[in-house]
Amino acid sequence: MLSRHQNATATPLAAPVRPQTPKSPHGNGGRNRPDGLRPAAPPAPPAIPQKTCAREACQKLFTPRRPNHAYCPGCRQRALEERKVEGLTDVLEELAAAAEQLRQFANGHNDPMYSRMVTLAEKAATALHTHRSKK
Repeated sequence: MLSRHQNATATPLAAPVRPQTPKSPHGNGGRNRPDGLRPAAPPAPPAIPQKTCAREACQKLFTPRRPNHAYCPGCRQRALEERKVEGLTDVLEELAAAAEQLRQFANGHNDPMYSRMVTLAEKAATALHTHRSKK
């Protein structure tokens, strides 16, 4: 049988393990500064002033969560949906404006495609009217 000293030197795994304390760049675990004072608290974020909601239908004052927020929380999703619909509204306006020209052109031709285009133009005008009345 090996003595305690022989066992400790024979295999590195049998050597006594000392508990390790975490090293900190501040020297004492980061709890206190070398001059004995406590570390300063991080600065508070700058106060964000109130803004007026950018959506014309709302216009109420709100405190944004970030400085670049333009819409109040209630209007944020509505504004996104309105921006999505803007492109479609332009197409509907063009199609609705062309309805009379399409109707005149379809009367001179006996093709069902032209009558279908007139029907679509009339539906576009109806959809556009409904969309505008909801605002």
